[in-house]
Amino acid sequence: MARAIEIIEKEIQDLETQVKLLAEKLQKADSNYLECLALGVRQQLIMTAYYVCTQVYPEFFLKLSFSQTEQLQKHLKKIVIELQSQLLSLSQNSISALELKDPRELISWQKSLESNISNSLEIVSGEANLIIQKAGIFPPNVPSSLIEAASQIDRSSEAIASSPNLINIMVQNPEIPENGAPIITSVQAIQLRLADIEFNNSQIMSARHQIRHLLSQLSNLLREYQQIQGERLIVEAENAWRRSWFDE
Repeated sequence: MARAIEIIEKEIQDLETQVKLLAEKLQKADSNYLECLALGVRQQLIMTAYYVCTQVYPEFFLKLSFSQTEQLQKHLKKIVIELQSQLLSLSQNSISALELKDPRELISWQKSLESNISNSLEIVSGEANLIIQKAGIFPPNVPSSLIEAASQIDRSSEAIASSPNLINIMVQNPEIPENGAPIITSVQAIQLRLADIEFNNSQIMSARHQIRHLLSQLSNLLREYQQIQGERLIVEAENAWRRSWFDE
């Protein structure tokens, strides 16, 4: 026998209250995560740029004058500060999650936030690569367009695993030598990735675990929410049938 619609409506309201409370916890967890990320990403971007300049291409880096080195470092610091500001602004905007009571909307909102974080990392990776290229540190035969696109390349397609926050790019020289064998150049460029950043920073990893825990709870609420909503639709349909049915 179907349950009364009033009981089902009360259960839906209770679930929405639980989602609201979970949204508040998720908002705090997101803010904490973004603050940790804003602090940790500075070190990892600068260290990755340091690695490219001193370990991968030291011969090009050593050709820079003192003032050129200063300018390179100044530009890298500038984009790091801009990235930190972007991440913190995402934290401030996360208060909108408190208005959500439908678990589907909250999950969608969380995915949008994480997409914005990834986009910010992608943009700053491209900017860092262009700064390094303009300084003359990447091999001279590598097109700027490829360096700029390095931050967007799917790392899973790489033939050779790269270091954290770096990606290997294989570049073919357009000029084919007389023997007909193409010259392939391997280039290592910056590609900041959340997985690498979290793995190399225990505070960021801990903050991420808290978010995952809350999202797991949210997924359970979503299943229950969908089940009760489905039950409400059935009861409403049964009631609508009975309202229009008359025995002859």
